[in-house]
Amino acid sequence: MGCVQSSGIDEEAKARNDEIENQLKRDRMMAKNEIKMLLLGAGESGKSTVLKQMKLIHLDGYNAQERDAYKEIIFSNTIQSMRAILEAMPQLDISLSPQNDARRSTILSLPPQIEADVLPRDVADAVRGLWRDPGVKEAVRRSREFQLNDSAVYYFNSIDRMAAPEYLPTDQDILRSRVKTTGITETTFKVGELMYKLFDNVTALVFLVSLSEYDQMLYEDESVNRMQEALTLFDSICNSRWFVKTSIILFLNKIDLFAEKLPRSPLGDYFPDYTGGDNYDAACDYLLHRFVSLNQSAATKQIYAHYTCATDTQQIKFVLSAIQDILLQLHPPRVRLALDLCRHLLRLTTMSIDVLVFGLGAVGSVYAFILQSGKQARVSVVARSNGAAIREKGLNIRSRKFGDYDGVRFDAVYTSCEEAARSGRVFSYVFCANKAILDASPSMVELLTPVVGPETTIFLIQNGFGVEDLLHAAFPKNTVVTSVGWTGARYRPDGAVELFTRTDSLVVGVDWNTGPGLSKERQQRDVKGLGELLAKSGATFTVKEDVRADRWMKLVWNAAWNTLIALTLMRTSDFIRTLDQAEVVARSIFSEVIAVGKAKGLELPHDALEGEMRKYRTMKGANSSMLVDVQRKTPTEVEAIVGYPMREGQRLGVAVPTLVTIYALLKAVDWRHANPDAARL
Repeated sequence: MGCVQSSGIDEEAKARNDEIENQLKRDRMMAKNEIKMLLLGAGESGKSTVLKQMKLIHLDGYNAQERDAYKEIIFSNTIQSMRAILEAMPQLDISLSPQNDARRSTILSLPPQIEADVLPRDVADAVRGLWRDPGVKEAVRRSREFQLNDSAVYYFNSIDRMAAPEYLPTDQDILRSRVKTTGITETTFKVGELMYKLFDNVTALVFLVSLSEYDQMLYEDESVNRMQEALTLFDSICNSRWFVKTSIILFLNKIDLFAEKLPRSPLGDYFPDYTGGDNYDAACDYLLHRFVSLNQSAATKQIYAHYTCATDTQQIKFVLSAIQDILLQLHPPRVRLALDLCRHLLRLTTMSIDVLVFGLGAVGSVYAFILQSGKQARVSVVARSNGAAIREKGLNIRSRKFGDYDGVRFDAVYTSCEEAARSGRVFSYVFCANKAILDASPSMVELLTPVVGPETTIFLIQNGFGVEDLLHAAFPKNTVVTSVGWTGARYRPDGAVELFTRTDSLVVGVDWNTGPGLSKERQQRDVKGLGELLAKSGATFTVKEDVRADRWMKLVWNAAWNTLIALTLMRTSDFIRTLDQAEVVARSIFSEVIAVGKAKGLELPHDALEGEMRKYRTMKGANSSMLVDVQRKTPTEVEAIVGYPMREGQRLGVAVPTLVTIYALLKAVDWRHANPDAARL
């Protein structure tokens, strides 16, 4: 019998074959835990932005080197956007101010790509100056008539920060950057043991639509409407034989831009069968129906729809959560354990609600602390006077109810709403705890405008009346929730905020907007959401259908107590004890404000006057907020506390002589503080 001796070459070949077989086995094992998704959508729908979000959420974000590499892209996006505006202005019949001709030449002379580590000073100056030009602003307003990046305004507003020598792109800068993408992109990311691969041969399909592009044409073919193109693409994919049993997650994206554009660019001009006008909810429902109705396999194929803003990282975390739910239904044995881990991690890391507390006085500090402690939202604050100190050292709280805390930190601290807006955060709620100065300059409306988005609920924790009227006029499509509270809080000499009452109780209710732009159902939904946030955060409150009478009774009290302390520079107890006429003056103020409230049709307590007098007589010594303003020589809330009931009384024919006197005296005090030299004797 013969025999064959193996050569070294055969052994090497066998080893290589074994290695390949082992790798194939490992790949097959990994495939069992691999879920494949296809990310699709028409151009500019936000696909690349979602991929960037996946990197931020699950791949530890961008390191310094990667961020530095984005500079050229961001600089180029900014210049390309300004160039597009300048080139479109002649076709739009819009003129540029003559003083900006040189800046125009600077921009148009630049190459398409800016290869620089620092944005050149003359380029930054050109962008800055052109962005102030009325013609450029008008062209941006008409951007549907030409091709302009969605990120243009964001970058223009950030030009000072971007021009700094130490500039390093933020997450939001990167998310808003645009590099035109065609073809297929594959990104793999890992959550625990669960692998997702955005590629072909899919388990689930994610389709993105840009809602804001309903009035725009394709880059590639300016005769084709982008929304019609998206509908055509979705129809072909949804009903493809390759995806007969594939569930689809539909993301109606760019809702922030859509809501901003809708009032000035009617949806009905592009979809004649739409009859909802500029109503945001009606427009969203219409476009959702247009997509969902294309599904020819509704009995077997589910479409899961969500309204999104792809530049909002917190919302994209919920994208992942929605995908997990679908995968659990499709492949429960394979992914249940991994999904349980993912959900646990998401519960620990996801806060989908951004809240901005505007005004970090004593009362604002208390509610910012409550919200932050509740961990139900990302809490940002605008502290105009003490922002630097709060950012550096945090907030110190002293409270008999909550205990003592040092160095309370918030998710972000800003010194203005403009700074908050530049962060890119979309605020679900803006808590207004600033002073109610109706005649301030800039006005409260001007201060809030940068941070009020289409879905923002404005919550007032303020004295007096009148601010809500200004907000309704400026933001007719935003819910305004008002409140009345008796929270006793003050800043101590050591800088800590002391809550010296045992309660932080509020009575909360919608200040109903009956105009056509905001439904009652929307307002009810918004106040319910606010109530859930307050409840989960540990706040004490009651929600009422109509809170106006409660607020008016607080106004009755403030019109006498707050004002008389400020004018006499005396605490209540000292004023009553020293002057026999003190009760007479207080009673007159109480009587007049109560009479005005009844003339307005408010249901006030039958013993309102005597009830207020009893409270006034037993009031312990305390400083009022208006007294603090007088001592600091800062504007008082005279218009909201005295001017409003005085003017309402005059309008309704109610005699208010005492209010007129108090109003005149406080206005004189304010004028004296504003004009110290002119007011000298």
